[in-house]
Formats: sequence, C-alpha cells, structure tokens
Amino acid sequence: MQNKQQKLFQEGLKYFNNKNYYDAHEEWEELWINYKLKDALLIQGLIQLAVGYFHITNSNIKGSLSLLNKSIPKLEKHLINDREIDIIYILKQVSLTIIDLNSITNTNKFNWSLAPRLILK
Repeated sequence: MQNKQQKLFQEGLKYFNNKNYYDAHEEWEELWINYKLKDALLIQGLIQLAVGYFHITNSNIKGSLSLLNKSIPKLEKHLINDREIDIIYILKQVSLTIIDLNSITNTNKFNWSLAPRLILK
C-alpha cells in the first residue's frame, strides 16, 4: 500500500497528465506543505509548472509565463531525481511552450501538443 506522500505525488501526476492542472497543483501543494521533503524544491517546481499550464486554460498568458519561468530553475536543480521524472523532456516542452505563448495574444491559439506529459524514466 502506498503511503500518503506517494499517493499525493501519484495523484498529482495523474491529474497533470490528464490536463487537470489545478487538481495536480492541489495534490502537490498538500505534499509540499504538509511533509518535510528532501526534494521540496522539485515539488515546488512541479506546482509552478501545473499553475503555469492552468493559467493557459483561464486565458492568463502573463501569469502562465511568470509561473513557467519560475519553475525552470527549480526543475533544473533536479535533473537527476529519486522520483524518476524526465526533467530534460519537461524543460524542453516548457521552453517550446514559452516560445508559443510569446507568439500569441489569445490562449485559444495555444498549441496544447507542447504541454508535457510527466513521464517517469
């Protein structure tokens, strides 16, 4: 049986990969706030990543760009991580997302194929 920390992390992954970014953020935020984690910065980066993509769903390009850019340095510090998340792939997709967001004025034109799936190695 999974412990509560593992469950919160896994639920966040499931929500994120189903483009339920707000719910992913909620699961990971509970994990980040309620537990002393050795990889708290990674979890904080994932929270910012989820909120960045959530902002695209509510037409907030500026907010999305802000959160995605804040997530990058946190994720970069965990290129190798115990959770086996492919950070290099995520950073590539975030970079492409930022380029796309900077080229549009309406989030209806966002290319959702750029949003990463959180793939475990």
